Amino acid sequence: MKASKRTKFFAVIASLAFAVSAVHAGGLTGKKIALDAGHGGTDPGAVGPTGLKEAQVNLSVIKKLDEYLKAQGADTKLTRDTDIYITPSGRGTIANNWGAGSFVSIHFNAATDRTVNGTETLYHPTRNANSKKLAEKLQGRLIEALGLKNRGLKERTDLGLLNTALMPTALTESSFISNTYEEARLKDSTYIDKIARGHYLGVMDNYGAAVGGDPVVTPPPAPTVKPLSGKKIMIDPAGGGGTSGGLGPTGLKGKDVNLRVATVLKNCLIEYGGADTVMTRSGDVSITVAARVAAINASGADKFIGVAFPRSTNPEMNYTKTYYYKYGPRAAESLKLAQGIQKRLVETLKITDKGVGTSSAGLLLNTSSIPGVVTKPSHLSNPYEEARLRDAGYTWKIGKAIYEGVVDSYK
Repeated sequence: MKASKRTKFFAVIASLAFAVSAVHAGGLTGKKIALDAGHGGTDPGAVGPTGLKEAQVNLSVIKKLDEYLKAQGADTKLTRDTDIYITPSGRGTIANNWGAGSFVSIHFNAATDRTVNGTETLYHPTRNANSKKLAEKLQGRLIEALGLKNRGLKERTDLGLLNTALMPTALTESSFISNTYEEARLKDSTYIDKIARGHYLGVMDNYGAAVGGDPVVTPPPAPTVKPLSGKKIMIDPAGGGGTSGGLGPTGLKGKDVNLRVATVLKNCLIEYGGADTVMTRSGDVSITVAARVAAINASGADKFIGVAFPRSTNPEMNYTKTYYYKYGPRAAESLKLAQGIQKRLVETLKITDKGVGTSSAGLLLNTSSIPGVVTKPSHLSNPYEEARLRDAGYTWKIGKAIYEGVVDSYK
């Protein structure tokens, strides 16, 4: 190749390389996106069962979302990045004055019924023709990320922010902070990141971009196999009804903590693991040991987990221990289950590890045909531990740790 031709050739290659690098510099390069963390300051928004404020959660999500969008080259504007109050219409004005190309406002819902949960996204039907598209993209990605009930898109003409903003605007209600289980999850930074990433992917979809700046190609959804699909797990929260399960120093009842953690475990097994679950009790009812044994043996479960928070006459005592019956026909599987749960609890709670123990108690002895354990995560009689057990966020971590131990036992 002659020198002049080589020069032209490399010039063309260089220009192409520059063009490609420009395309891949960031899928949102040049896009101006306004972000709003709802409520704030004198307006806490909705408040969860244990006092978690919506305004606080909104800000946590928006800051993480801001990081994701900036990493893709977006120019972003937060209506607030501290705990201050701005009127809803004032937020829309901020986005308008800045010249935003789109506007996302983050909120969390509430209901008087604490079992209600789900995801919905609001938009103004006539303010901007492209608001519905933005709402659709956000809703789709949030449903995909969180797996909650799809409450759909809602047209709203009575909200100051939606009435004021001129650009495509959507207001998300990712979940219900009033739901006891959901409030606990909203205290977990990993879950907050999941919510933020759902919003981020929705914004990317709205602009026809994907991570790295490539055009969006939506493949057919791949089937997802959850780690416990096809498995049936029995859960037994100790106590109930007239059996208090012991009292903490200020009156917290063991039966209530047992049920709360067992319910978190059930939800994790279903949502994350894809398992089928059965509980010996789901309310405050008395059940004899014989009735529990009969229910477990008749359940057809692959494994069962008993949950109990013990007490001691020594208020300083606090440790984690998990029990199994070592003489049963499936003792090896029970041991593996106990080891998995114990390991995860110790990692999570960071209290004294008393390891795995053996027990011939009636519940384990008479259900030995099914791999099973009784786990005792901590001592209700310890004043510090009792205080922690009043926090739904803490009991959620315990239930999640037990779930992770169950998954580990199948590996």
